[in-house]
Amino acid sequence: PSLIGRAEDQSYLLSVLFKHRPALRYLHKPGLIMRHDKHAFAAETIAAAATGKIIGDYIRILIFSAYARTLPWDINQVKSEIDPFTGSFVSPIPMTIVSLRFAFKVLELSEKSDDDFLLEFQKTGSERLLEWFNKLNDNNNLFSELYKKELEGWNVYYDLLDIAEKKLKQGDEYVLKLKNKAIKLVENCLIIN
Repeated sequence: PSLIGRAEDQSYLLSVLFKHRPALRYLHKPGLIMRHDKHAFAAETIAAAATGKIIGDYIRILIFSAYARTLPWDINQVKSEIDPFTGSFVSPIPMTIVSLRFAFKVLELSEKSDDDFLLEFQKTGSERLLEWFNKLNDNNNLFSELYKKELEGWNVYYDLLDIAEKKLKQGDEYVLKLKNKAIKLVENCLIIN
């Protein structure tokens, strides 16, 4: 669903979970390390966003738990398939888990952090979490409706790409013009160091 702004790759994987077999989603091997170089150039920004990231993880539990229940497969089957990675964000009691984690984090920060950070965490966290608690309580079909609507949209998109690919092979003039326009758009978006 488009309202998932973080971990959208994991969201996509959930939507196609049992459609194709075999499907490589994760690869784990002892000693294999996933590396994010963003710390090398954005350490200050990452530190400043610590509150948002923690709260964002709590929200991800709420979102993925609700989203996983709207998929056309049994929730236990979904969770079993996506554990331990994305599965850690799917809970049978997401609001309870998030509330407890938030409360425990506030207690931890009250002992380790300065008052300003603690107050910012409490204020930001309670506002954002309450917004999602209300959104998910008020609309039990939030993800169900969105999933169906967006799945239909993506299917149309990929069907059009398939048609365009066939038309390109046939030398269709209109599709060739579209291709050239698309290339120009992409070239105008390039960032050159």
